[in-house]
Amino acid sequence: TPGQRETLRKLGMLPKEADSLLQQIRDAGMTGFKAKMNEWGVRAREGLFDGLDAIKRAEAELGVTDADSMGYVSARLATGLADVMHGIMHYAAPEWRDGIIQARANTRGVLDVLSDLGSDLTPWLVWLGSKRAQLLKAQGRENNMSDADIAEGLAMGAGKEAKFERVYREYAKINEAVLDLAEQGGLIDPAQRATWLTDYYVPFYRETEDSVFSGPRTSKGLSHQSAAIKALKGGDMPTNDLLENMLQGWTKRVDAAMKNKALMETVDNLKGSRFMTQEDLKWQRPVVPRAEVVKKIRGDREYLEFWAEQLGLDETANHLQVAHELNKLDSKGYEELWGRVAPTDPDVIRVQRAGKNEYYRVHDEALLRAVKHMEGSQFNDPVTKLGRAFKRVLTTGVTASPDFILRNFIRDAAHAWAINPDGFKFGRDSIKGLHAAFKEDQDYRDLMFAGASFQGGYVHATDPEASAQIIRRALEKKGLSRQQRADYLASLITSPAKAADMLKQGWQKYRELGDAVENSNRLSTYKAALAAGKSKRQAAFEAKDVMDYSMRGNFAAAVWFTDMVPFLNARMQGLYKLGRATKTESGEWAME
Repeated sequence: TPGQRETLRKLGMLPKEADSLLQQIRDAGMTGFKAKMNEWGVRAREGLFDGLDAIKRAEAELGVTDADSMGYVSARLATGLADVMHGIMHYAAPEWRDGIIQARANTRGVLDVLSDLGSDLTPWLVWLGSKRAQLLKAQGRENNMSDADIAEGLAMGAGKEAKFERVYREYAKINEAVLDLAEQGGLIDPAQRATWLTDYYVPFYRETEDSVFSGPRTSKGLSHQSAAIKALKGGDMPTNDLLENMLQGWTKRVDAAMKNKALMETVDNLKGSRFMTQEDLKWQRPVVPRAEVVKKIRGDREYLEFWAEQLGLDETANHLQVAHELNKLDSKGYEELWGRVAPTDPDVIRVQRAGKNEYYRVHDEALLRAVKHMEGSQFNDPVTKLGRAFKRVLTTGVTASPDFILRNFIRDAAHAWAINPDGFKFGRDSIKGLHAAFKEDQDYRDLMFAGASFQGGYVHATDPEASAQIIRRALEKKGLSRQQRADYLASLITSPAKAADMLKQGWQKYRELGDAVENSNRLSTYKAALAAGKSKRQAAFEAKDVMDYSMRGNFAAAVWFTDMVPFLNARMQGLYKLGRATKTESGEWAME
């Protein structure tokens, strides 16, 4: 009846409207399916291609899309440790400028400085170490070398003092520059830096009784970086080789400064949002056994100095003196302590700012994966290590062949032209870039210091030992003997790919030619971006992004397969870059 029909209409139950309801249910199902597919696609992109992708997406959601302020850009450039160390070894000391690392004016590279010594490298190192030991011994902080040892070491500089002092002053400029880098990267404050900048400084990292190296190692991921500079306590064990100590210390501090600065930018962009909130230290009242108090005093210089001050002792007091005074006290007075305890939850990250720790709780699972990315290979079992070794030998042989170098240059030229938004001229700009790379012009050096070139190309891009390989090649180029390299860098260079040592001297020049060809189109991209009015930082990032072999996904399977299968990651990253380049400007992948 008409009345019933009206009732059905008002209740939305007429046949036509019922069909609409069913369609709505279908649409709702499709919407959920599409949302799930999009979620899977985002996770696949992160897991297969770019483990840092969540940083970019979080920043984009909050409107941070300028390359000069994106933590994502700094994190991508922070994978270029081998490039920066290559620049320091060959060209100049580093400094932060325009948001990236660049060469410091009026300085020389480590190899140029050391080459002034000629055959006196070993005497200079002994002389410098003896100078350092002499100063430390006067402060009661050197128990390894006796006065006779120090005198004998200083005598190795007899008649050569002027040359040794001149080389030391240039070496000191590089060391000061690395400390500046650490300070501006948030790892230390000016006061701390001043205490570490001492005359005749050379790191005295030692071997422990178990032959374990006591020097700093590069830390995995962006979080929990440090300058790794600690007060000497007067060890009596022999030092490691002093040249190795220098390189190890610089490598650690450069790596930590780049990563910590990237995390600082990420935190500043995201803190207070749904992605990340600051986490304060908490006060706790732990009961500390007497033995633990004494143990901590022996192993923690800052804790020792704190108790020395509380007990009215001089800050140079040793742990025995402090422990003796503590034993006179009622244990209840110091065993029940209130202390501020850093959060250790797995979703909390740490960043250093002016040498002070800041903690942030990450509320987004993908973002947490991203800031913990850059950890290198998760697989260090013997089978995977052997597989990486064979992969490295194979890729070295393939990429060294002239036909591969030529084909790769042509392929990269077409690739760079196809994706470049800045008027890149096919063929012509690639040839210009090749010429500039052979000349190692200023732009080429700037690209290297920014961490945006690839020294070693396919071979070293995701290799955790890349910086050691670059250092060895640099020393070989300067003509140091094989015995000297073995003496000074034996424990630093642990890569199994030692076949290059058996090749002729011309091999290194040939490898440099290959690196120049590999970087020629990146250099052309960099120059085109600068000509288009872009900043050096954005230009460097776009040049690296032409083909970034250091990118990799964070799926465990993806890490393992790219570790083991030659050229797999290069092929994946090439396809991924083409995919991003073909997305529209409104697409989620758009970076430019």
